[in-house]
Amino acid sequence: MRKLLIATLLTAATTAPALAAPGYKFTVLGGWSPVHDINNLGVGAGQGGECCDYVAQTYSASGIAAVPVPSSIVSSSAWGINDHGTIVGRAGTSTWEDRAFVYANGTYRDLGGLAGISSTAYAVNNAGSVLVTYGKPNVAFGSYLWSEAGGMVDLGSLGGNYTWASALNERGQVAGISSTEEGYGRVFRWTDGEMEDLGTFQSEFGYSVDGISERGDVFGSRDELHSSHAFIIRADGTTESHGDLSRISYIDASGRIYGTDQDGWGVIVENGVKTKLTALTEGAEGWRLGVTEVNEAGQILGTAYDGSDLHVVLLSPVPEPATYGMLLAGVAVLGWAGRRRR
Repeated sequence: MRKLLIATLLTAATTAPALAAPGYKFTVLGGWSPVHDINNLGVGAGQGGECCDYVAQTYSASGIAAVPVPSSIVSSSAWGINDHGTIVGRAGTSTWEDRAFVYANGTYRDLGGLAGISSTAYAVNNAGSVLVTYGKPNVAFGSYLWSEAGGMVDLGSLGGNYTWASALNERGQVAGISSTEEGYGRVFRWTDGEMEDLGTFQSEFGYSVDGISERGDVFGSRDELHSSHAFIIRADGTTESHGDLSRISYIDASGRIYGTDQDGWGVIVENGVKTKLTALTEGAEGWRLGVTEVNEAGQILGTAYDGSDLHVVLLSPVPEPATYGMLLAGVAVLGWAGRRRR
């Protein structure tokens, strides 16, 4: 009975729905550098170095490490990492060609590209599907999915000569922008070989697609002269404008939105309530925290400005008060039961 009670309490504590954004603790990983992804083990991917001498890197609580690449590579950048540690990105050669690469199980693999035309692997999921966008002749772009088992699957287009895919989820859905036969760029969602036209947005300086949730919600931002405004195209086709956000980085399974407000603060939006990360993070008084990437565990790989310098930081959720309360109540019940038996 006692074992059953412990198991029941632990199960309830871990499966009870979250009612509010969790609190966080943060770890400074190093000086600022571009970060592009984080897996569910808390390991991020990005790049260090300076212009033309970039180095693909991983980021974790253990520190920052360079991704091994061949000596012929003069610059590299990591754009995606999955839970198996597979890293994808872009590598520059001595002839100034950017080529998509995969680094897995200690082996570097060049996914290739047309001579003199660039290609970049932007994402990889846990099934091993790699999303690549590549240059084509006549100043156009195309995108494909690659995997060890299935090889290359071209995503096609909405009728034009331009497809820029930038997001991939665990279901294998892809999102990005593709052109029509008339040359107009439109947001798309690709599922099982079918490219769905999700429409377009009026904007002074265009718009971008930044991600796709596991539900299939596509999110991005419209660029104006002095600001950007986030949007979401839900899986059911409805569109939401989030003008108070300049960028959305992630939408979790409970519907929380992680992003950046118009003043550059990292925020979490839940049930329409926007809360700054700084207010949720222990020891962050006087820091400006930003959201770059988020994983399914709620860990955030982002930036932190301390008033003089910019840093890369890892924010990890701490147990919520409700969870503590439930576990403490369980301990009290077990103690009472033990005394009663005696």
